[in-house]
Amino acid sequence: MLETATLVTPFADAYHLRGQELVIFLAYAAHVPYGLALGVLSQRGEQVVSGLASYRYPVAATLGGTCVALALWLAPWQPRVSTVQNADVVISRARFAPQFVR
Repeated sequence: MLETATLVTPFADAYHLRGQELVIFLAYAAHVPYGLALGVLSQRGEQVVSGLASYRYPVAATLGGTCVALALWLAPWQPRVSTVQNADVVISRARFAPQFVR
């Protein structure tokens, strides 16, 4: 329903979805495995929760390591200035244009 609502509202123009059949198909198709996985997890909720306890520390270590790696790679503390011609998103006076990307 969310995908359909996006297509029939002004969001379709804001996200440049009009005439993008492949993108629309992929967006709908991506919800199938997501829905299947969510359904299976919902049906087996108690088993999943009890099984996740053994993964607590490896998952925390993986997430922490990923955050550190991304911080080192992206270095958000360093100022970056670049100019791109014909960009879809522009930052001017510390504001995004169009506003929805913020």
